Amino acid sequence: MAGALPFFKKHKKLKTAFVSFTLKFQRMKIVKKVLIVLVGLFIILNGIGLLLPREVKVERSVVIKSAPTVPFHLINELKAWKEWSPWHKLDTNAVWTFSEPASGKGAWYSWASENKNVGKGKLTLMEVKPDELISTKLEFDGMEPSKAEFLFEKNGDEVKVTWTMEADLGAFPLARFFGLFFDSMIGPDYEKGLASLKQLSENQTNLPRIGGFEAEFRDFPGLDYIGIREKVSSEVIGQKMGEWYSTLSAELSKQGAKINQAPFSINYSASGNVFDIEAAMGYTGTITENGQIKKGHLDAGKVLVVKYYGDYMNTGRIYLPAFEFLSQQGMKATGAPLEFYVTDPGMEKDTSKWLTEIIFRAQ
Repeated sequence: MAGALPFFKKHKKLKTAFVSFTLKFQRMKIVKKVLIVLVGLFIILNGIGLLLPREVKVERSVVIKSAPTVPFHLINELKAWKEWSPWHKLDTNAVWTFSEPASGKGAWYSWASENKNVGKGKLTLMEVKPDELISTKLEFDGMEPSKAEFLFEKNGDEVKVTWTMEADLGAFPLARFFGLFFDSMIGPDYEKGLASLKQLSENQTNLPRIGGFEAEFRDFPGLDYIGIREKVSSEVIGQKMGEWYSTLSAELSKQGAKINQAPFSINYSASGNVFDIEAAMGYTGTITENGQIKKGHLDAGKVLVVKYYGDYMNTGRIYLPAFEFLSQQGMKATGAPLEFYVTDPGMEKDTSKWLTEIIFRAQ
């Protein structure tokens, strides 16, 4: 090679080409070494990954001084998650969509957010055992579904709530390295959520939740009303109620009386698909009964009021939890439950925003 230098000095183009070839050859050797290192590193990491667990789990617990039913309903009622879930607070502009009803087995909510820490996904309640277990399926956009559970263990006047999440990282070994950070990534958020759940539950001693909705005791002032009572099937009850309220409103106007309450119903009984129900309107003034339109009076007294949000067809699911709550307080419901339809569905199309105050007269 040294003997060739005088020759290259006389032929500059050949010299330039030779130098260029030499540099490229050296670079190729470097690239080759880098590739060998990368392949070796990949093989090593892949081997280590095969030794790591495919399934990972995170678990956190909190002890709450309350009956199990309080935190249970805050979790079972998906619309209540915004009050304690750490992820619901990350993006107040996220779009949330809820099933109807939004509680119990099969209920779900989905979300969509521009915030990369929130993203898109869906949560579904897969199994619900009152005051014992709530099992959910989490579907994050672009990822395999994972499983999260809430366990409730009663101990005296306290309940231990345990929140877990399990995920399958798949067959690809390198993906299993994510499992090394799984607990540190999810755990702190679980701790925040459980702390909020504890605070919310323990602060509800005087403000219970029934069926996942706020409830309170009130002094009912008494009420004069006119109503139309019939036994109807669930298929036509919505249509009939609309017709009855129109008739009642026209009659009050005709007789010069004034409506003084939101329209309400008196729910006497249900047998299979048939409901004994009365559409009613409170009034002030003087009224004369007219055909099927009858007068009535509701006595003043203590009542339990549940502030239900949602479609009218699902208010019935509040009744049993309300009766159970009254029993726990050493009380019982008297008379037929009342439903006051506070939100005008003609003005608000979103059924999730329809407020119905369900009233149970108690003693």
